[in-house]
Amino acid sequence: MPPTGETGTPTGTPTVETGTPTDTPTVETGTPTGIPTVETGTPTDTLTGVVGTLQRRWTALATGGMRPFWMAVVVVLGMQLLGLLAYSTFLYHRFDLTDDFGTYSQAWWLIGHGHLNPVDTIQAPPYPFWQSHFELALWPLALLGRLWSSPLQLLWLQDLAIVATETVTLLWVARICENRILRRRSLAGGVALVALVWNPWWYQVASFDVHFEVLGLPFVVWSAYALWRGRPRVSLVAGAVALLFGDVVSVIVVGVAIAGLLSRRVRRDSGVRWPGALGALSLGWLALIALVGGNKGSGIVANYGSLVGASPRATSVSVLRALVLHPGHAIHRLLHRRDAMGRVVASAGLLGVVTPWGLLVAIGVLGPAALNANPLFLSPVIAFQTVAVVPFVFVGTVMVLVRIGTGPELPAAAHRIPTDRSGATRRRRTVVALGLALAVSVLSLVQSIPLYTSIRTDWWRVDASTAASLRVVLPLVPPGAEVVASQGVIGRFAQRRSVYPFLASPQAFPVTEPVVVFVVVPSQGIESVSPPAARSAVSALTSRDHARVLFDRSGVDVLVWHPPPGVHTIVLP
Repeated sequence: MPPTGETGTPTGTPTVETGTPTDTPTVETGTPTGIPTVETGTPTDTLTGVVGTLQRRWTALATGGMRPFWMAVVVVLGMQLLGLLAYSTFLYHRFDLTDDFGTYSQAWWLIGHGHLNPVDTIQAPPYPFWQSHFELALWPLALLGRLWSSPLQLLWLQDLAIVATETVTLLWVARICENRILRRRSLAGGVALVALVWNPWWYQVASFDVHFEVLGLPFVVWSAYALWRGRPRVSLVAGAVALLFGDVVSVIVVGVAIAGLLSRRVRRDSGVRWPGALGALSLGWLALIALVGGNKGSGIVANYGSLVGASPRATSVSVLRALVLHPGHAIHRLLHRRDAMGRVVASAGLLGVVTPWGLLVAIGVLGPAALNANPLFLSPVIAFQTVAVVPFVFVGTVMVLVRIGTGPELPAAAHRIPTDRSGATRRRRTVVALGLALAVSVLSLVQSIPLYTSIRTDWWRVDASTAASLRVVLPLVPPGAEVVASQGVIGRFAQRRSVYPFLASPQAFPVTEPVVVFVVVPSQGIESVSPPAARSAVSALTSRDHARVLFDRSGVDVLVWHPPPGVHTIVLP
């Protein structure tokens, strides 16, 4: 029986519509034969075309015998997206947004209001935003602010990026199942779906402000998947887009390119030219970032200089060169933090680190995080630093389990099938693969369950009464005023030219505007200043600097200060 296409018509057989002779062109009245007609482009026609395209794509996804799996994906990821959007909205209305959100929100607001070279005043000392991580993607994203001015859209974009990353990951998993598994493909894919969505790293990421490492991740995974699928041009385009999300994402793209060079499948289908081009592009981009000083946010000297005894005045290039030439201290720190690195890969299945995709991305992500002077960079609290490991190690784990369960693949087959056709051997392989899958699932659960219990204690630090007071305060702050705010709630106050986080006691702040508003929340939010020190600062502002109390309720103190002429700095004790 000949293969059938989407409509059930045998492939290669033209369809003939009633009343129209085959191969005879239909001529519209008044239209010369051979001249194409021009559609009017009505909304109905456009909608019909979009629906038709979606139907064709859905049919193409289901041709591998995994329609139940994809129906489950639509339902589960749809529910997850709605949950993430609601969670982000909750955090936004609770003012649970710290200085990281403030950094992006300030630049997003300034660019959207015509300040195309915004200065990031959240950092000390301030510098142009582009010098932080060279995250050029924020400029086109800021155009959305012209349509809807709420910075909540930044959180929602991050939620979409999380679900998009999972979607591309599951596309990759489904293709592996279609190529290698003969029966129960949807069941295998469904187990993978549950395991991926269950991973707590996604929800830790959604809990902590917004970060461009997460926004760029779908393009990184898409680039790797396209390279694996034998679509190198798509891979190169997706990788190029990923580079626009900053230097950290660019390092991950380098890992993808090297993984492609090491992958036998990629070398067989695309050769070494395309992954080599992706690697050259990403390395060249990183070199450009270093040359123009676009990586200040990575704090290479501050975070890694101690490994090589670098002085505070050293350059990023000199520190990186010293790390390459003298790796001893770096190796010692990596060994010291191996357990923390193991926790990340264990949550994603662990076995994937033996594949090029899992290993190279894990090295590119976990290596810098482990070498950082701050050990929290490997913790779930700062999950955005390491979440890129999850999809790649997860896909690698699926590859390993499928390979064990089905045996080696036939290199020339369109749909790979096991070469070992012995029923007894297949059963033994299946048992071993299932046993390993159960083991890595248990390991992942052991790593994940405590992280779910800690989300409530690590985040949601602003209670309802304090949030209600802050909602009253927010419109009272003049748009042109300078704002100094407690770190734990500064995110919602950052849509202005001058905003500074209250991070330490004592701390000096530049005075750049004729009106300065202090928003001090001593006992709420994620704060680095102790409540007694914060209250002492409020007392000093009223008694020493004669600031006027604008609001004092539910643990929220808001003060307005008009600096005397010639005063350019104020110090909070």
